[in-house]
Amino acid sequence: RNKEALKTAGLRWHRERERWYYKPNGWRKSRRSTGSLDDLARKYGYKGFETTDKEQLPARR
Repeated sequence: RNKEALKTAGLRWHRERERWYYKPNGWRKSRRSTGSLDDLARKYGYKGFETTDKEQLPARR
């Protein structure tokens, strides 16, 4: 239910980092990033999201 809503909003699931992320249509990566989420947040900046609903989706393994 929530998974489908996230997909509809244009988010994708990153299997290795176990996080949802946004990738614009037509975007292509130039190389594979091996950095951690903290490294990427420092490099590109981080914008947190606050919600009123604290329900979390279980991570798939």
